[in-house]
Amino acid sequence: MCGICGVIGYPNGGQLIRQMAAAMFHRGPDSGGYLERPPVWLGIRRLRIVDLYTGDQPIWNGDGTTAIVFNGEIYNYRALRQELEEIGYRFRTSSDTEVVLYAYEQWKLDCPKHLQGMFAFAIYDQCAENGEISPENWRLLLARDRLGIKPLYWQRNDQGLLFASEVRAVLASGKVPRRICVEGMYTYLAMGSVQEPLTLVEGVHSLPPAAYLLVESQRNLLTFRQHRYWTPPQKQDLIPDLEEVRSWLVDAVGSHLNSDVPLGTFLSGGVDSGTILALGSRSLQHPMQAFTLGFNNPELDERDVASRTARYCHVDYRHQVIRDVDILIDMPQALASMDQPTLDGINSWYVSREARRAGLTVALSGVGGDELFAGYPSFYQIPLLKRCTRLLPHLKRFTGAFAFFTRWNWLPGSADARRKLAAYLTGDLPMPHPYFAVRGLLTQTQLDNLLTPSAKELLTSEKNALQDWQRTFVEQLNFAAQYDEVGEISWLELSQYMLSTLLRDIDMMSMAHSLEVRVPFVDHFLVERVLRVPQIYKRAANETKPLLTRSLQGILPPEVTHSKKRTFTFPFQFWLNGELAQEVEKSFVELSDVLHPWIRARQAKEIWLDFRQGHTNWTRPWSIYVLNAWAKANLG
Repeated sequence: MCGICGVIGYPNGGQLIRQMAAAMFHRGPDSGGYLERPPVWLGIRRLRIVDLYTGDQPIWNGDGTTAIVFNGEIYNYRALRQELEEIGYRFRTSSDTEVVLYAYEQWKLDCPKHLQGMFAFAIYDQCAENGEISPENWRLLLARDRLGIKPLYWQRNDQGLLFASEVRAVLASGKVPRRICVEGMYTYLAMGSVQEPLTLVEGVHSLPPAAYLLVESQRNLLTFRQHRYWTPPQKQDLIPDLEEVRSWLVDAVGSHLNSDVPLGTFLSGGVDSGTILALGSRSLQHPMQAFTLGFNNPELDERDVASRTARYCHVDYRHQVIRDVDILIDMPQALASMDQPTLDGINSWYVSREARRAGLTVALSGVGGDELFAGYPSFYQIPLLKRCTRLLPHLKRFTGAFAFFTRWNWLPGSADARRKLAAYLTGDLPMPHPYFAVRGLLTQTQLDNLLTPSAKELLTSEKNALQDWQRTFVEQLNFAAQYDEVGEISWLELSQYMLSTLLRDIDMMSMAHSLEVRVPFVDHFLVERVLRVPQIYKRAANETKPLLTRSLQGILPPEVTHSKKRTFTFPFQFWLNGELAQEVEKSFVELSDVLHPWIRARQAKEIWLDFRQGHTNWTRPWSIYVLNAWAKANLG
């Protein structure tokens, strides 16, 4: 696990690349290196996981014409290495990075298709013209893994191109104006995290998952080409038996266990982390270390169930209780770890810290299990909302519809849930799809009240970056529509919530502690297989994730496989009414100068007051608090 960065075209590229790499020291405290072939400079900070002694980067090919900087892990690198050796390639290291380099030499732009793993890399290729090496002719390949587990951000202007594993590393170049991307801020307020391909910095974008960006120079004339190299299977024609599903899980978990440093797993009270713990321990043939966070809050504390899973699997289990007083002490450091603001990343920061303190360098996470195996409430909420669409034409003409749904308590759920339901039925969402009623944070009316006239004018201008996000979402929406009901929601959760929230949170919060986190449920082979399974095998009355839990009979205790879905959430609803309240309230009095042109301070404070009066939950004021803190630290 590492941090990579690059500079193309800037005359002082050597200085810039060192500034960018230094900003990512936490991602790779073990070693660093640079490639300097003006006008191309590459940098790397390395956390040593595999091949501790000969795997430092950049790694060059035999004749010194091609080099790579790499972030991630390739789980099939041994098989690829054997295949490449049979072709005639000779290796000087034991690392997966060198395997990627020679995979590129063999398969060129098809190289990413051969890789199983999580990755973002840059390969510099000094092309030969008439058999001679020329500094005017070269190519740079930037690529990202299929599901977007590892990040890669880029910015292009008239001077050249900058890219890095973190947005803040791009800012550290000093060549990107520290201006907020209003469109990215809009998506953050709408969804609780900045939605790809946008970031919160104007002009900085995320390279999409399963894509590469090719930069080519021919006689110093640069061309740029972006291409998607993978799409998941489109047919749902796979009828599995339970033994087959278990074998898929065994393969996915087993492939993620290779490490030359201590490895363990995060453990909650749920099925997903329990699956990884049980199958991982069996594959390793020794107990894995497991880590759980607990709270002095019975509704959210999962220590009891997690301890039962640990005892059932005969593993070494540890837990740490987090209290509101701890949050007050640790909050500055946790917020400073956010490469982009996020509503829900503090939990990853804490569990990563505890794993690192216990001596781990690698930890496994159950992220992806709910998305694949239909574990979220969205899998029954979205179909229900879709069936209500026949009411929309009538309700849009009913001026009192919003009040009808929000002011009367005959509907189940919280006031926020009723508000979002009304927003969907009356067309008051950022985009007219029930996904936004389930996953959204603020309704369009709430956004309009919060944003200044200048922000709304920018967002409705003829050309704005918000269109990039809208176009991306519509593309994923159209792709998801080819599946049945469960498959459609699976792909939306994988390509939206998991990508822009969970995976980003895990990456930035774990790397803040120099910890590598792997996500076996996001293995692309497992994703392809489960997406092909029809919904009849994934959904059952009064049973959560039946395809997964039935395949795990005897692997986990029944009270885990048959328990109701629980979300790993900190008790902020309670904490924000306690000692944390005073600290958060300051944010609404001292709104950052960066936000003043775009957010109405009075309306922001009203959101806090609504929470204190019990009219909304903690997520809305917390999102503004985190946004304000991030803006002050990074753009102020």
